[in-house]
Amino acid sequence: MPSNLANIGISFNPVYMIREQFKNDKLLKNGLVDLHTAAEVENQRQFDSIADLNPFLTKNTRHQKVADGDWQQLTYAGRRLTWETKFLPLRIDKEWEITQSALDDPMSPVSKILGGLVREDIYRTTLKAAAGSVQTGLPGAAPVAVDAAADGVITIDGTAGWTREKFQEIVETLLANKFTVEEMMRACAFISPTMNTDYLSIESIINRLYSSYNKSAVITEKLLDTVDVEVVPGKTDNVNYTAAQEILPVSDNTRSGVLLMPDAVAAVVEDMQLFVNEDPTTNGNYVDEKVVFARYRIGAMRKMGQRVLLLNETIQA
Repeated sequence: MPSNLANIGISFNPVYMIREQFKNDKLLKNGLVDLHTAAEVENQRQFDSIADLNPFLTKNTRHQKVADGDWQQLTYAGRRLTWETKFLPLRIDKEWEITQSALDDPMSPVSKILGGLVREDIYRTTLKAAAGSVQTGLPGAAPVAVDAAADGVITIDGTAGWTREKFQEIVETLLANKFTVEEMMRACAFISPTMNTDYLSIESIINRLYSSYNKSAVITEKLLDTVDVEVVPGKTDNVNYTAAQEILPVSDNTRSGVLLMPDAVAAVVEDMQLFVNEDPTTNGNYVDEKVVFARYRIGAMRKMGQRVLLLNETIQA
């Protein structure tokens, strides 16, 4: 009969693995994503955000009254993590090696493989949450979906092609939204390989990189020497990806690069567990083979829409 090895200690902490293996990843640096385990937030499912306020009024007379239209309501929007359960069935020829390596060393090859998959899922899930709708409402009530635009997310339309002017528009937009240069230098833009190629195709950019013998002549490390960049895998003219394989959000033939300011997104990851099915009839009738199910849960949401920019581009069908 099936047994649950998680009950005898086969349990991963994917957040620990992510922090140890990928602590220098841009997604986790500078506080872009508020990443925790469920235990760290005591299973909290809701984050509050405060609605944006208008500029201050000016008192310009000695006995000035407050008019009816001057009052502002300070409101809180309860935000809810959108949870997904991730699982992966694995068939192995012997149970001992995989379970023992998991027990002995959380940095073992098995742990690193699983940790790598968790990392990719964290990227895909958090960037999807940054670009998608956020669920709001009181606990116990039906949630209300607020789309990205209504939540303050700004979109830079590069579907006609990414030119220097379009890249400059990113910086202009951040400055117009009152972000300082210091804050912008803590941000990170997650872009596709094709957007990386478009940036390096700007003559003034690539000439400067080559003339300085800079290794970034083959990969974008900063946009206009200001915003950090991480190039993530995705479909190109030469390499085909399905929509499910894409890490950046995709809608129809539009893919969205995601620029995150610090504290833009929250994510909570629950412990990964291994379940072993010992029934040979479900394991291809091989007596010595086991089927292992690696499973964990991840919840993610956008915390502040004003801290997210979407960088849209067209991808070929």
